[in-house]
Amino acid sequence: MVPKGTHIKDKNVTYYKTANLDLQFSEKVPYHLDGELFFDQKFDIGILPGALKIIYNPQGPHYFK
Repeated sequence: MVPKGTHIKDKNVTYYKTANLDLQFSEKVPYHLDGELFFDQKFDIGILPGALKIIYNPQGPHYFK
């Protein structure tokens, strides 16, 4: 966990904005999907605007500010 945005000014962190990301590895790498462990070499990651719904209690304990 990254407490309260301390990563934003970290010189070791690089930021990119994109709608799609394609990753290819020379060998299969592990990843988790819905709690299950899988291995693959190629990933095509895309952003679906409005597809993720988040519900939280703004009065409760959390790290969102």
